Amino acid sequence: MSERNWRESLRRSLRRCPPLYGAARGVYRGFRKARRRLRLRSAGGAAQQPERPPIVEISDAGIPVLAVVARGWYGVTTSTRSNFPNLMLWDGESPSIIARSLLESDYSTIVFSGMPVAVARAARIIKKRDPERVLLVHYHGSFTQCAQPIILDRFQRVLGLARDGVVDRIGCAKASLARTLQRLGLSAMYVPNRTSVPGTVRSRPAGSPRRIGVFVRDILRKNAHTQLVAALMMENVEVHANDAPDLSYLPGGHRIVEHGELPNEEFTELLGQMDLNLYVSLSECYPMVVVESMIRAVPCLTSRSHEILAYDEELAEKLICPAPDNPLAIAEQAERILADREAIGRRCRQYALELNSRAEAGINQFVGFELWKRAQTPQR
Repeated sequence: MSERNWRESLRRSLRRCPPLYGAARGVYRGFRKARRRLRLRSAGGAAQQPERPPIVEISDAGIPVLAVVARGWYGVTTSTRSNFPNLMLWDGESPSIIARSLLESDYSTIVFSGMPVAVARAARIIKKRDPERVLLVHYHGSFTQCAQPIILDRFQRVLGLARDGVVDRIGCAKASLARTLQRLGLSAMYVPNRTSVPGTVRSRPAGSPRRIGVFVRDILRKNAHTQLVAALMMENVEVHANDAPDLSYLPGGHRIVEHGELPNEEFTELLGQMDLNLYVSLSECYPMVVVESMIRAVPCLTSRSHEILAYDEELAEKLICPAPDNPLAIAEQAERILADREAIGRRCRQYALELNSRAEAGINQFVGFELWKRAQTPQR
C-alpha cells in the first residue's frame, strides 16, 4: 500500500470515532507547525526566514471592503469568496502580521469571516491603533455547535469583541442567532450567504439509475447514517458521497460512489449531476449545499433546521422532511420529489436566484456599501 493510500485509510478509520479523530487532528497540526518552524531555519542554524504576509485576492480595488478568512475552512472560505470580492486569506500568520497588513491597507471596512484566535487578537490591535476603522464579523456558527469546545471558544471571542466595542456588529448566517443576539443587547443582523450563479442550467426528469447525493460529514448534527440508510433503501438508485461512514452493520452491498474531498468547482459540478441531493441534518446555519444544489435545478431534501426555504411555503412543504431521524420518512419523501423532479427543479432554480438577490442586499446593508449594485430584495 502506498503512503497516500495508507494515510487515507487511517483517516477514514479515525473518522468513525469523532473524538479520536479530533484529537488526532490536533496532534497532527502540532506536528506540522513544529515541522514548519524547523524548515524556516537556514543552513547556518538560528537564522529564520522573514515572516511572509497573508495572501490577498483582490477582484475590485475600488471597493473599500476587505474580508479576512482562514484559508483552510472549506465551507466558510468558499462562502466568503462568494460573498466578498476582496479577500485576505489567513494561513497561520501571527496576530501582529495580520494587524500590520490590515492597518497598512486602504480598506475602511474589514469583515472577519469566522474567528480564529490569531485573527481575534489582530482585531483588538487594529481597533486600538485605528479606532475609526470599521470592523465587522460574519459568523457562520450556531448555539448548537457550542457543544464543541473549539467552536464555543471561537463564539465567546466573537461576543467578547462585540461587547468590548472592537467590532461594530455581527452578521449571522443563521437568522435565529441574529435575532437572539439582538434580544441580548448586541448589534447583530441576519446576513445569508450568496452563491455564484452557474451558466446554462436545464431541469430534467430523474434518470435511471437515479443519482442520490448525500454529501455530509459523519458527525452527529449532519445525520449521515440516517440519510445514507434512507438512500440505500430506495430502488434503482446510485448513491454518491464524499467519504461514506462505516455502514458495515447493513446487510448486502453498499451501492455508494465515493468522491473524496473535491475543490469547490468540482464539487458544485457534481451536485448538479445528481437527480436529488439529501441534506436532512439535525442542526444548521445556512447550508450552502442546499442553495448550490437548487441553483443548479437539482432538488435538495432538507430539514427545518435553517431558514433557507422561509420565503416559499409550497416549496418548503415539498423539500423539508418533518422527521429527520426517520430513514423511512426521508426515503418516502425523496420518492415523491423524484416523481416530479423536473417541475420541482425549475422552481428550485428560480427560488435560489431570489435567495441570491436577498443575500446580496443583506451583504450590502451589513457592510454599508453597494458591493452588489444590482441586488434587490424580491417582494413575495
